[in-house]
Amino acid sequence: MRGLRVSRLGVRPLDFGAQLWRRIAGACGAFRSAGRRVWRLLVVGVALLAFAGCSPVGKPSASVSPSVKMTTKGTRDAFSMRAPQGWVEVASPPLPWLFAATRTGQFNIKGAGIQVQWTPFKLARDRAGTSQASAKRYRDQSVVDARRLERIVSSYRIKDRMIAGERGYGSATVFSEPGGNQTTYEWMVLRRDGLWEFYVTSDPEGRIPDDLVKALDTVKWETT
Repeated sequence: MRGLRVSRLGVRPLDFGAQLWRRIAGACGAFRSAGRRVWRLLVVGVALLAFAGCSPVGKPSASVSPSVKMTTKGTRDAFSMRAPQGWVEVASPPLPWLFAATRTGQFNIKGAGIQVQWTPFKLARDRAGTSQASAKRYRDQSVVDARRLERIVSSYRIKDRMIAGERGYGSATVFSEPGGNQTTYEWMVLRRDGLWEFYVTSDPEGRIPDDLVKALDTVKWETT
């Protein structure tokens, strides 16, 4: 679920332990100025990555769905989406975010907003497999694993939705924050260029903004 990847390029694959520690070390610098909430999301992502590494999420079963035709180039397709009225796209969101929008246009994950991340094929196949069935199992396992983590109030599946013609597998996580519980919805999309993750976050003690969820209808991909 909270797959916050720090390695953004299709680099030469490392063994699982080396990947894990490299991401932790790189994330410390990238997120030091972004606040405690960002760091907590990173911890959730790295911990779930560790759980996923020893779970059978990505392994095919006897009745597995057809594999997604993935590119091995390590590059992503062109991506675009529009921030809804009343929300401002962040000009240069910090890594590992590819797109973000907030009320002020300043990156701030402590308040309501929307964020998008992408994992290239070489890393995505180890986490979510290469089929829609394995991606769904990865979502399901991530929901269960999140419940073991500190300061997670609850974690549960939400309704899947289509994003630009691709199926997004939905989940929700409620974090315990000093200002009140904060909810994040996530939809993960496994497609030809890797794994895409869309996060919509509420204000503390607030509801998920409907207009941010509807903004997912403006997502477009163009094959490069």
